[in-house]
Parts: sequence; structure tokens; C-alpha cells
Amino acid sequence: MDETHRQLLLLRHAKSSWSKTGLQDHDRPLSRRGQQAAPEMGRYLARSNLRPDLVLCSTANRARTTWRLVAKALGGPEVPVKEDRALYHAAPSELMEQVRNAPDEARRIVLVGHNPGMESLAQHLAGDRSDEDKLMQLQDKYPTAGLALFQVDAPSWAGVIAKNCTLIDFVTPRELQLRTS
Repeated sequence: MDETHRQLLLLRHAKSSWSKTGLQDHDRPLSRRGQQAAPEMGRYLARSNLRPDLVLCSTANRARTTWRLVAKALGGPEVPVKEDRALYHAAPSELMEQVRNAPDEARRIVLVGHNPGMESLAQHLAGDRSDEDKLMQLQDKYPTAGLALFQVDAPSWAGVIAKNCTLIDFVTPRELQLRTS
């Protein structure tokens, strides 16, 4: 990545469990499937040399646990994480505000959040130069633990707009399972 390029990765939290009654939505844990999918995404990030410089993460239990499992599978040095309740079920505009306020020293950011905001933001950012197959896949469904990778042509995070973003990959846990089987 050169000085004018950045990368933004939008990671939807892994599959959550509804088995414990009486829990607030914010406190729901990951399901067994989610506990398996999150590390798979971490291994994908490691294989693809996509170690983030910063993680912006919802405070919801399922989002925080997703990142912890991803980070463990990613290995290597600890990545700085900024947890913020404002990312919990945030609208796309609120998610973009968080990204635009990120420190410019962070060249690659992972945003861990929730639908429908993550899916709407990803579709909004996917500019004209985006990979058509990946864009169609993203528009079809943004499953739990889905990861959209954007190349951002902006000298600072404050300048991120849809016109300077390009969707270069969209990966799902199911797709990764098919690749390795």
C-alpha cells in the first residue's frame, strides 16, 4: 500500500446464539457455528497478509468475541482495538463517521459490526471499479462473519467516500470451507 491507499475491512459479527433466554440482545454470545467461523476468518486474514493496524468494534458480546477469536487465529502481535457502543446496530452514516475519525497512521482498519448497517455500508461503498462477481455476491447476502475488503484511494480516513472505494474481495465462512475441502 502506498501513501494514498488504505484498506477498510467490514466484518459482520459471527453467528450468535439465541439459546439463553432473558439475555439482552447486546449480551448474546456466539453460537457453536459462530465460534468456528470467526477463527476461520482470522486464518484467512493471516494467509492473505491482511493484519489490521486498528480494529473498530461494537461493544456487543458477539462482536467482541468475534474479534477475539479472529485475532487469536490471526496470531502475531496484538492489534489495537477501539470498542464503541455507537457501533452497536449503527446506521451506515454512523459507521462512516467512526471510520472518518480513525487515526491516519492506521492504514488498514477492520470494522466489526452488525447488519443491516454493515451490509448497507458495504453496498454504498462498492464503487464503479469494484469486482463485479464479489459485488453480486455481497448484494445477494451478507452472512454472519462475512468480510468485505475495500481499497480506499484517499490520503486520510476523513476523505473516505464511495467514489474512492473499490470492493476487491468479499469472503464468507462457507466460501472458505469450500476452498479448504
